[in-house]
Amino acid sequence: MTEKGLVSIIIPVYNAAKCIPDTIESVKSQTCKDWELILVDDGSPDGSGAICDRYAASDQRIKVYHKENGGVSSARNMGLDNATGEWICFVDADDEISERTLEECMGREEDDIDVIQFSFSQRREELNRETDDDITPMTWQEYIGKRSFLVCVGGSVIRSRVIRENAIRFDETMKLAEDQIFMFTCFAHSRRVARVNRILYYYYDNGGSATHNEKAEDMILSSQKCIAFKQQYPDFSFRMDDLVLFFIEKLILQGRYEDCKKLLAELRPTYIIKRGVVTRTMVRLSRKNVNMAINFERLCYPLYNRVYRIYEKINKNK
Repeated sequence: MTEKGLVSIIIPVYNAAKCIPDTIESVKSQTCKDWELILVDDGSPDGSGAICDRYAASDQRIKVYHKENGGVSSARNMGLDNATGEWICFVDADDEISERTLEECMGREEDDIDVIQFSFSQRREELNRETDDDITPMTWQEYIGKRSFLVCVGGSVIRSRVIRENAIRFDETMKLAEDQIFMFTCFAHSRRVARVNRILYYYYDNGGSATHNEKAEDMILSSQKCIAFKQQYPDFSFRMDDLVLFFIEKLILQGRYEDCKKLLAELRPTYIIKRGVVTRTMVRLSRKNVNMAINFERLCYPLYNRVYRIYEKINKNK
């Protein structure tokens, strides 16, 4: 049974004993009190689960579920299975939300709005700062056309009906880009989208996360899933093209040339503006000959990548 007006905040927890108290406190500090917090302990060996249990014992709005380790997607899916709110919000265990997050989002609520997004920052002191985002509610097609939408689930409040009626879940076979596929699927089944023009989410850049430690097999599988998603939802081609090309660049550096040929031939990208000059050239060559394109990329991209890293380091030290 869905409880009208209630926001279900889902936090997957794994080895987060040092940071989960701050994350939970950021939820408890909400000025809007109509929420439930669902903590899913994904088999943490570091005592995270016990910390969650202590919080649940002191606040009936906090629920804890313990499971064997299965990855962040399985933990989020368990949270969805047990959520009772009209709205769903995801927060990572090492991140925090502003005390005004739910108040600001529910202030944008209208009957035909199914997704409400807000900005994030890697600097905690920027929380609650205003942004220049367009806050006019619009169709999801208009919204993604602005290219300023959030691709990750953190920074969004989603109407649970959209998720429930369309059986939307995180793909538990994916280690990379699974949150983007989930978010885009929610967009595709939404009526209108609204934006809050404030920074309401503090994102901690964890260098040990999956996005910083890509494995070749994970990138190949995620690329295949993204290509299939592009074929099903062509409105998102621009993002899928850019994402798979990013994975191809990484795979080139790992010497997975044959896999790159297969992915590039299947992707047939048209949106290349965000990639560097070498990859843009590779795509143009691929329209004539994929083998020639990948041979060009394998020769030129490693050098380009090294030069770009040196350039970044010099600029950072200025």
